[in-house]
Amino acid sequence: MYGTPLHCAIINGSVDVVKELLDAGAPVNAQDLRGNTPVHAAVRMGRHIILRILLRGGGSCVIQNVNKRNPEQLA
Repeated sequence: MYGTPLHCAIINGSVDVVKELLDAGAPVNAQDLRGNTPVHAAVRMGRHIILRILLRGGGSCVIQNVNKRNPEQLA
């Protein structure tokens, strides 16, 4: 909710846009208002290809959201 352009691309399932944003320097671990990172969003939405791209780009699996849940706990 109210995330970055990277969050929006993940929610829309836009693999090419995710790649372009990361190539342009988008912060891979930016948090939205609920503390969810792009990795949280990819896990929650079941975007497995995007999740792999995020992890290869430095996405973290240990950052907790406001509910104290990391992406691994959402899987």
